[in-house]
Amino acid sequence: MTELAALREVLDGARVDYEVFALRPDYRVFLLAVCSRPLGAPPRTRPRTGFVHDSRFHQILLDMNSITETSSTDHTAATEAPAPTAQPAPPALAKNGLGLAALIVGIVGLVLAFLPIIGGFGGFLAFVGLVLGIVALVLKGKRKGIALAGTIVSGVALIMSIVMGIAYAAAFVATVDESLSGNPTVISPAEEPATDEAPAGEPSSDEGTRANPLALGSTVSVEGGDGVDWEITPTSSNLNVTEQVKAANMFNADPQPGNQYASLAVDVHYVGPDSGRPFELTFTFVSAEGRAYDGSFVTMDWQLSDVSELYADGRATGNVIIEIPEADAAAGTWTVSYIFGDPIFFSAV
Repeated sequence: MTELAALREVLDGARVDYEVFALRPDYRVFLLAVCSRPLGAPPRTRPRTGFVHDSRFHQILLDMNSITETSSTDHTAATEAPAPTAQPAPPALAKNGLGLAALIVGIVGLVLAFLPIIGGFGGFLAFVGLVLGIVALVLKGKRKGIALAGTIVSGVALIMSIVMGIAYAAAFVATVDESLSGNPTVISPAEEPATDEAPAGEPSSDEGTRANPLALGSTVSVEGGDGVDWEITPTSSNLNVTEQVKAANMFNADPQPGNQYASLAVDVHYVGPDSGRPFELTFTFVSAEGRAYDGSFVTMDWQLSDVSELYADGRATGNVIIEIPEADAAAGTWTVSYIFGDPIFFSAV
């Protein structure tokens, strides 16, 4: 340290005894005990405190005091400087309830969009989810991630419901058009190959209508979705099988007053390219008054409804049970058709 060396030089030149009691370089403080002695005299064992009348010594002490005060002030300021305060963390965003609702509604709408009939309801849910998602996106202080996901899912669900609805409607219209496009063809049991002259027993063009029903035992071709799919032959009928129906199962309901159960025995032959089920065919009984009666739900063996799927050239036989009015039952007619196709009429007996 240069100040201490200079001080020692001054003290040595002044011929005084001195001793450094304490030295703290960090605060640059020097505590000295100085005493005078004659030139050449031995140093004292216990120096006393005194002053040196030397201008250089005083100047060094003044410089040291100013340096010490400056260092102490700087150290105190450094130690007493307030610690920087931590910046407060930004407030956490609150949960977005509307966004979660939009996501849930959108997922349900997306699942329902692929289902026929109820796909329209799925589209409605998707629209609701889209509105909720948009509202959730503009809310302040709310999380946006789940709201964005709900908006996207609901939008996709709405688009898919519209697309699937159009596809199902087009498929339904095409099926109905195919069913209504074909007219049933009547095949007479005595039909012979066509010749230049029509045989005497050839059926007339209005045969198979209600005014001119076919006789039981006649075979007719019924057009389905793939063209001519079925050949149907009603073989016989029984206009009163109420006792047999009741005996078949005790839980079969009694017919309404003035009604009775009737049965029609039918042979079915599938001639289509793939496969078909007899329930595609519709059988009814038209009373003499012109009222149509559909099949009855009874438990009984050998019903046509029990026949499962038939493949190409498959055949089956079964009974059709229908509750009909007792009055003038023999004056009625049986009919057979393919779903929405035109009916073919057969005599009641």
